[in-house]
Amino acid sequence: MAIRSWSKTATCWVSWSVTKQKIDLTGRQFGLLTVIREVEPASHRRRRWLCRCECGCEKIIQQSNLLRKNYTRSCGCRRGKMPSTIVNGVPTHHLKRKRRRDNTTGHKGVTTKKIQGYEYYQAYIQIKGKKVYGPNRRSLEDAVRDRQQLVEKYHRPYLESEMEDD
Repeated sequence: MAIRSWSKTATCWVSWSVTKQKIDLTGRQFGLLTVIREVEPASHRRRRWLCRCECGCEKIIQQSNLLRKNYTRSCGCRRGKMPSTIVNGVPTHHLKRKRRRDNTTGHKGVTTKKIQGYEYYQAYIQIKGKKVYGPNRRSLEDAVRDRQQLVEKYHRPYLESEMEDD
């Protein structure tokens, strides 16, 4: 919250100056970090805080990185321990996504198209940046079955090899 006050400048102009109130972050949690106390600012006059990570490590972090930008969420301890989700160039976490909110058929990987006034359903799947399409179907159930077959053929090998790595 900013407090406005009148001040006189060196050239005798009267203007509004904005002074910022200090925010106390002691005890607040940001991701895995808990703020312990404020430390002396560096030469650039930005407020800095001593934080303790859940792993026990302590780190000094700028206030702007905690509050506005959400850059810093841990001391860095989790960076090397993230599970590998890329198998043979395929990000497997993309294969497990839910259906999109703007999906009109209600099934992931099934789309509608109109050909000569008739509505058709078509299954598709994306693997390594390429889309693979199933045949055009008149019924939604057939297109959903086609999608399951495409998943078994193209996605399953990558998902199984990810399970074997764990």
